[in-house]
Amino acid sequence: MNDSKNINHFQELLKLRSLFKSVSQLSWNIAQIEKRYPIDSLSEQEVKQLLSAYENFSGELKKIDDELEKELENGNKKT
Repeated sequence: MNDSKNINHFQELLKLRSLFKSVSQLSWNIAQIEKRYPIDSLSEQEVKQLLSAYENFSGELKKIDDELEKELENGNKKT
C-alpha cells in the first residue's frame, strides 16, 4: 500500500515538473524572439507580427496554467 502511494506521488511530481518545464521553455522562446527582434528596430508590420506571437505565447501560458491548477486541485483532493 505504501509503495502504491509513493508511485502515485512520483507520478504527480512528474506531471507538475513537466508543466513547470513547459513554462521554462515558453520563457526561453520569448527571450529568443526578444533577442532576434529588438522592439526599437521593428517595422510596423513586424510589430503586428510580434504582437501576434505574444498573443500565442499568452494562450500557451493560459493552457499551462489551467493544467497546473487542475493538477494541484487533484493533488489536494487526494491528500
